[in-house]
Amino acid sequence: TDLRAFKSEEKFELITCDVSFISLINLLYYIDNLALKEIILLFKPQFEVGKNIKRDKKGVLKDDKAILKTRMDFEKACAKLGWLLKNTQKSSIKGKEGNIEYFYYYIKN
Repeated sequence: TDLRAFKSEEKFELITCDVSFISLINLLYYIDNLALKEIILLFKPQFEVGKNIKRDKKGVLKDDKAILKTRMDFEKACAKLGWLLKNTQKSSIKGKEGNIEYFYYYIKN
């Protein structure tokens, strides 16, 4: 299901989001419109940093500065929506090709 096409008159107490091949930045507006309170997102840097960032043969990102900058930009975009960051942590499970992914837990103000 494409979140951008999902319509609901209701809002939800908890939103979880795990997407691939699209940047979460492009979905924040849609998530915000559906969320009442809690938001849990899986941030996958390999789909957030853009195509020009250095990767190994398997597609694993090799530019820690680019990952950090992208995460900071993501956090700023969420803060602009009024979301309060309660927790973030690395996932104990790496992405399919071995990329480190991150959970974000927000409360919507």
